[in-house]
Amino acid sequence: PATFWITNPENSWIGNVAAGSAFSGFWFEVKTRVRGPSFKLHEDMVPNTLDLFLFTDNVSHSNSQGLQTYPQAGYRPSNLAVFRNHKSYRNRLSGVFFHAGGRLSIDGGYISDNRIGINVDMDHSDVISNTIIVGSSPAYTAVVSAMGHAASHYPATSFCAPTQTNDGSSPLVGVRLDS
Repeated sequence: PATFWITNPENSWIGNVAAGSAFSGFWFEVKTRVRGPSFKLHEDMVPNTLDLFLFTDNVSHSNSQGLQTYPQAGYRPSNLAVFRNHKSYRNRLSGVFFHAGGRLSIDGGYISDNRIGINVDMDHSDVISNTIIVGSSPAYTAVVSAMGHAASHYPATSFCAPTQTNDGSSPLVGVRLDS
């Protein structure tokens, strides 16, 4: 269901393109234990707490989810996991979906033309910085408008707005939102 199905974050992903997947472009499905035949070799390993080595200059487009961490166990690395200069556009659901984890960071990059730009659900301590988030780019708007009725199969555009935390602060740092 993914172009890159990642069960161990202790690796490096540099300059890859994940396009056209039925589900996820990059799917970090890190659970609380190693699965399959490798379990006997790594019985003490807890994948969802391992640090991300390197994730930089990757692109996800035309998937359902561009970049996601899921399922319920959540990805909670010991140190901040930085997804650097990630570009995610024209995905049918979210450009980025962080779920049930924490200590995750989007630093730099471009998120555009997704139904939801960045979806942070039941996560904590996440940071989004130096990232451009565009609800609907002029180029995408022109393409969809020219398609007429057939455009109903493409992501709907939505208004971009930051969500405030309980104390009134915003978790967004140096982020520009365009609708």
